[in-house]
Amino acid sequence: MNAVCLLFALCVLSTVVVQVKLEAATSAYLQCTSTESTLLVQYNKDLKDCTNDCLCNDEKVLFADDFERGLQITKWPKSYNGRVVADPTNSRNHVLGFSRCKYAGDTFSVPFKTTTEYYRVDFDYYMPAAARVTITDSGWMGFSVDFPGSHIWTFTGHAPYHQSLAVAGSTNGKWKHYSFLYRVQLPGYNWISNPSHMRVMLEETGRTGSNCGHALFDNVVVKEAKVCSKGVLFYDDFEHGYLSSRLWPRNINGYVTSDSTNKVLKFSHCRGGGDAFSNAFSCSTGYYRITFDYKQTVAPAHPYNDGGFLGVANGFPGHNQWFFGSNPNFPGLQHNLGYNSGQWRRYSRIVRVSPGTHQFTHGGTGLSDSIRLIVEQYGSKNCGTVSYDNILVECVAFGCDCN
Repeated sequence: MNAVCLLFALCVLSTVVVQVKLEAATSAYLQCTSTESTLLVQYNKDLKDCTNDCLCNDEKVLFADDFERGLQITKWPKSYNGRVVADPTNSRNHVLGFSRCKYAGDTFSVPFKTTTEYYRVDFDYYMPAAARVTITDSGWMGFSVDFPGSHIWTFTGHAPYHQSLAVAGSTNGKWKHYSFLYRVQLPGYNWISNPSHMRVMLEETGRTGSNCGHALFDNVVVKEAKVCSKGVLFYDDFEHGYLSSRLWPRNINGYVTSDSTNKVLKFSHCRGGGDAFSNAFSCSTGYYRITFDYKQTVAPAHPYNDGGFLGVANGFPGHNQWFFGSNPNFPGLQHNLGYNSGQWRRYSRIVRVSPGTHQFTHGGTGLSDSIRLIVEQYGSKNCGTVSYDNILVECVAFGCDCN
């Protein structure tokens, strides 16, 4: 517990009003330890110093600001239109807003070193109920190397927008909490691989001038994520020599064949929209670690399309999202499956599956709690040259859920 929380705890003994707040803080702690969430989605803003930071969490904080001391240059060395204003729902609280809309970043934090693979990002976001929210008129949050230099947007108004992990929308005049994992080593649109440092980058984007000045941010926190596995949900190494209907209830062109000393999954024809579909599974945290081995024996005729794709769906395919594929510009793609000179390569990524978030609403309303793997070789040439092996899916938790 930090010093502010400690001081707060001492104060609660003085009045009945503060005693009620202590009970709220205690309730927040109990929810914090729940296996259902790593952080309170809704919490009392008056208690933000004690309840915003998950009390049972030992993740290292790399950057944090609640804006109670204004827009400090020691935390935000560059800002074009950022300003600290009173919280419209609580005048005692201070938050970050913007006087004008801007593209390519507006307010940039001090840099912090990228010392681990996954980062946990938490912040609160607000839009008034009267504001007209579109795909461009909203707050955006991401990471940059400079101002912005190489950068990537992880919270946007677009659905989808490259590798965005969450979508900003109307919060109907209420604060909404966002929490997600980000893998910094992941190269992508305008983003380099393995940067030595990065900054938080915030802005309010808009094409309608009169609609600017509405998006608000508060309690921005970036931590080194503590990640743990909660169990295996699916695994197939194909060593039984055939594509089991128990593990793969629907299959069109997939078949199992020998590759040197082991059995692998291949496809006799190329196909889009999914080819082999696994049985269904679910994880209460919404986070899955997908690991598999991949090989492509012939260089793709078209570098963006001829190759393997692997993702998840809630049907055959139903609503779906591709996480691995041969097109690096495909929305939401977590990793590009390259040729790799015909050699086996292992891929492993943590992906988020949460109903209602844009990454999993490929033309629809979102995935259900139960999902399945979808695997294929896509393209028009060199079909049958892609192999998969040792496909593993784990339920993953982070932060408090690992205790």
